Amino acid sequence: MANQADFAVQSMGLISSQLVDRINIRTGLALLVPMLLLGAASVIYWRATEWAGVGNVLPYEILQGYSVVIVLLLAMLSPSRYTRGNRAGTLWQRIPCYPRTGYAWRP
Repeated sequence: MANQADFAVQSMGLISSQLVDRINIRTGLALLVPMLLLGAASVIYWRATEWAGVGNVLPYEILQGYSVVIVLLLAMLSPSRYTRGNRAGTLWQRIPCYPRTGYAWRP
């Protein structure tokens, strides 16, 4: 469960950093702590339901799935403040090739 907690907190931090970069500094920083708590709460809820014998992973999976969608939408729709950050087209060109390169993570 420790690696799931790390991933949940890191993905929420990633979304917050993208909000700081692409939307507004105040918005991203204001949402940082609530988003980190939400990520940790999803793992705590999962762990509590595991102890109860149910194992409800749905909140964690929804949070992780939508975090990827949000980061990709922010990259597509909002320009970055940095010089080379507006090259989202190269990101979209590389994503379909990623599984074929052999660099994808394998368990």
